[in-house]
Amino acid sequence: MILWLVVAQALATLPNSGGGIALGLFADRVDYDYAPLVEEIGATGATEVLIAVPWSVPHVDSHALKSDVPRGALAAVLRASKSAGLAVSVMPIITVHSRPDGEWRGVLAPLDRDIFWSNYQGLIRDVAVDAERGGATRLVVGSELNSLEDDPTWSDVIQTARGVFSGSVLYSANWDRFDQVPFWSLVDEVGVTAYFPIEGHHTWPDELSRLQTFAQGQDRPLVITEYGYPALTSARERPWDETTGAAYDGRLQASLIDSALRSLQADPPASHFLWNWFGTGAVTEPSFTPRHRPASNVLRRRLHSPEQPSEL
Repeated sequence: MILWLVVAQALATLPNSGGGIALGLFADRVDYDYAPLVEEIGATGATEVLIAVPWSVPHVDSHALKSDVPRGALAAVLRASKSAGLAVSVMPIITVHSRPDGEWRGVLAPLDRDIFWSNYQGLIRDVAVDAERGGATRLVVGSELNSLEDDPTWSDVIQTARGVFSGSVLYSANWDRFDQVPFWSLVDEVGVTAYFPIEGHHTWPDELSRLQTFAQGQDRPLVITEYGYPALTSARERPWDETTGAAYDGRLQASLIDSALRSLQADPPASHFLWNWFGTGAVTEPSFTPRHRPASNVLRRRLHSPEQPSEL
């Protein structure tokens, strides 16, 4: 009972987001300075930032999980975010270096699960310590780990995070299987990555309503941990995929983001984060970033003045 009173108090202090943007710590250089990107995010009118911390395994059946950023990188971005007046959520995200058949984190099958989970808990403890010291409001303990969601070790992972982090603890489920996660009762919020195709019965108002209804059924707030679109002609059908080889289409990206934000502001979840500010925005870069693209103008208009129509 005491624990849930503490959790309820923590949730009450979370920001009522006008809009958030994710920032992946994905630079190749270990000394990369993310502070200018944090300042750009603040200038859009965003009130929150989700810092994505990359971990990796060499292949999907490996237990050799490691962090891809130096320990001080997260602390530095947390300081920059605080200076920019942004509320911060932190989310580790696993990448697979060798992907012969397009394999990704959702099909991880470590041969030695004991070692994998030992590594996982050590890394989540480090991230939780840095998030607590840096004043983060949320900690996502895992993202889109479809094949591992039935593992009972999640209760230990969540307990490890709570042992050092006083903010909200949540998990980020994939958009097509959020209703299959067995441990929503152990976390404070329902996190979902919202990459549903925009076609047929998949529309933002309908999908968002479905997610809100599900989260209410779990007696938990909803957080859209990721939504977004690569600047490609394939973005409507495959919003999760920046590797389709399709042609650049910055205007389509802007239009899709504008539509998503209209729905998110009309029926707001606890928080929502556009994926992902990191990137150059060059037309030759098949990425999600809105930087230096028409989508950046949409963000500034809609985040500063939600009631005003966006000019695409």
